[in-house]
Amino acid sequence: MRNKKILAMCLVILSLGTFVDPGRAQEGLKKLLIAHAGLISTHASIWLAEEQGFFKKHGLDVTSVFTGSGSVTSQALVAGEAKLALTSVGPTAGAVGAGADLVIVAGLIHIL
Repeated sequence: MRNKKILAMCLVILSLGTFVDPGRAQEGLKKLLIAHAGLISTHASIWLAEEQGFFKKHGLDVTSVFTGSGSVTSQALVAGEAKLALTSVGPTAGAVGAGADLVIVAGLIHIL
């Protein structure tokens, strides 16, 4: 009797898996492009989060793009191509001074 109950529970659990569409989980991911101007240690958090699946776990399909300069990164933000950026204050302040609607959310400094 006990074995029949366990078998029935296993069959119910296995049959629930047939209603799950693995492709739907990927469809629900929101695309997000993060631009960064440097290949430096303070940007490693983005790469690690991307590699470890942190963004996907939270519904984001993140692509990080190396732009090569702070001014190009700011231009990507202003144009709406990138939604977030890791860059220095100078180019961002320059873009804001020229009328861009940008906000600095945080600053990363590595100090030993």
